[in-house]
Amino acid sequence: MGEADIVLTAVWAAHSAIKTEAALLAVLADAAADEITLADNIEMTTSGIDIRRDISINLNKKTITFTTSATVAAADRIRLTAYGTSYSDRIEVAITNGALDFNTNGNPNIDESASMIFTQNVDLTMDGVTVTSDAMGLFIACGKLNMTNCTVTAVGAYAIGTNASISEGSELYGPVDLTILDSTLTAEFNGGAGLLFNVAGNLTLMNTSVTGGRQGVIVRSGTVTITGGSITSAWTDPDTDSYIDSWGSGTAVPMAALVIGDISAGVYKNNTSVTISGTQVIVENTPNSARYIYIAGDATDGTTATLTYACDDTYMSALADTNGIIVANDSASVVVTHSETLTYVEEQEATCTEDGHAAYYQCSVCDKYLDAKYNETTLEELKT
Repeated sequence: MGEADIVLTAVWAAHSAIKTEAALLAVLADAAADEITLADNIEMTTSGIDIRRDISINLNKKTITFTTSATVAAADRIRLTAYGTSYSDRIEVAITNGALDFNTNGNPNIDESASMIFTQNVDLTMDGVTVTSDAMGLFIACGKLNMTNCTVTAVGAYAIGTNASISEGSELYGPVDLTILDSTLTAEFNGGAGLLFNVAGNLTLMNTSVTGGRQGVIVRSGTVTITGGSITSAWTDPDTDSYIDSWGSGTAVPMAALVIGDISAGVYKNNTSVTISGTQVIVENTPNSARYIYIAGDATDGTTATLTYACDDTYMSALADTNGIIVANDSASVVVTHSETLTYVEEQEATCTEDGHAAYYQCSVCDKYLDAKYNETTLEELKT
């Protein structure tokens, strides 16, 4: 073995046995390190973690605790950040198999919207990670998040969020693609949401539980697919629900378990499309005023909001039958898809003894009637 081999072996060994804050910061500063493995729990007190290159961090069933003093400015909080140079030149960061704990010690300078994990122009992969934060959880900008088997619990406004709260926000902070599988997201703040998605891009939730104080999930832009799992509003903020006609930023929208679309005239300028399947939508304690799904489009911006589900989706059908899906204006719509096996019934002219009817289809799954343009109808409306 030559001298170069010995040096490389020593570096690899050091990067695979990180036990202290100093060692972790040193290896992060080493451009040769692309894989890091912890050998002990670490508390970050002097500096956060700032990543500017491709890297994989195996927490190895250990915890990194990020401890911010109770007096520093919010900009100096101890957190985890990662930045690529541009959207087309994103870096890849993977964090696996352990826990990240963020503690701000009740610092009055750090509010509920302060993110403790922030990435921009990054493709972030998280697998088997538990994140706890006494502020906000993750903020994802201009990049991707692939999350599997994770738990994110935030005392602040969001467990996971994006940002487009200014007119240029979608261009500055998007596009974003989030894929979250087999995970649990919770925002405990009374005025918070488990997940906020408000930029151009795609969101996929599969077998994931999302809970927030005001809203479980807010989708104000983009294309979204939700399969399985649950979306829950804890309905903790009913006395401040003043956003029916005039929406603000973030969670300043109607309180509901799932909010789709936008009415902000000039801020969120993208259409919103949500397809949902087999997902429980819940309002805790089922208050009489509960709103489960609220959909609105923005006529001023010319943007639309659409919810799509299959006719055999028992959860959605039950909500539809009990007015649990609110379509707030003409820029919003619900599309119910039906079986590919439709029975076609030809037009029948009226006779002196029997009513006639227009041509129609009947779904073999839900037995509902569809007119020639596949809109739901009734036999009474089909009569001629």
